Amino acid sequence: MLTDLIKPEFKVSRITNLEKDPRIKFDYLSLINIIKNKYVWKIGELSSLTLLINPRKKIVLIALHPGTEIDSYQANSSIIIQVLEGELKFNTKKESILIETSQSLVFTENIDYSMLAIKETVLVLTISLGDIHSINKKYKLLLA
Repeated sequence: MLTDLIKPEFKVSRITNLEKDPRIKFDYLSLINIIKNKYVWKIGELSSLTLLINPRKKIVLIALHPGTEIDSYQANSSIIIQVLEGELKFNTKKESILIETSQSLVFTENIDYSMLAIKETVLVLTISLGDIHSINKKYKLLLA
């Protein structure tokens, strides 16, 4: 189970529990092992695991085969890309940036972007969601 991979004092919690104790600690080596043993990874597709989603933030662990491209649209949020393994080309309309193992990239503006895995790559994508008030309204509707 996913929560068994996380130290007991930092168990993954539901949104309401995160408000009481916002500390979360991930064991990336174990989580990488999980996503690389998924069927989708073995047949050559990207594999991902959502580590956290709440009204303010989404954290996703993603494994990409060489040549895999992700197109995305960025709206009202900032992003952090942390490359744990491999090499990733981050493209915007203005520039391309190479991100290698143990490097991070932070964008605080709204941008259109795409990512291309140059080598087999594992990354953590953190999206800080923009308008927290409207997002909270959406979650209240979804959770009601």
